[in-house]
Amino acid sequence: MSDRHQLGDLLLQVIVDPRGVVVQWHGKSVAMDPQSLLDPYLSEVIVRARMLRVGLMHDFTTLDFFNSSTISTLLRHFRDVERHEVPIHIRYSKAQRWQRTFFDAFGCARESTARVRIEPIGS
Repeated sequence: MSDRHQLGDLLLQVIVDPRGVVVQWHGKSVAMDPQSLLDPYLSEVIVRARMLRVGLMHDFTTLDFFNSSTISTLLRHFRDVERHEVPIHIRYSKAQRWQRTFFDAFGCARESTARVRIEPIGS
């Protein structure tokens, strides 16, 4: 099962596969108000993962850019995922400095739990 959501310069591809519910991020998230744009889709993937009793993976490795407004939306979403007790796996590109900076800081700033895995991909 796969859904594609084109949101301006951003494409979210939601796939249900053996890894769970996978959200692949492509393009750029540059909306001035990404929360209103992304929340319906991010809420839906939490519901879908809970319903299927599987984990949720966000794969940012092919994302070209997200602006600072997107950061607060993602942080809120990650808290919601944890609050709903859905395991989350976050993959990002180590080769993209802006991704490495954000996700390294995110990993250092939060408490480790068994439900959250942050994985750098590439060199």
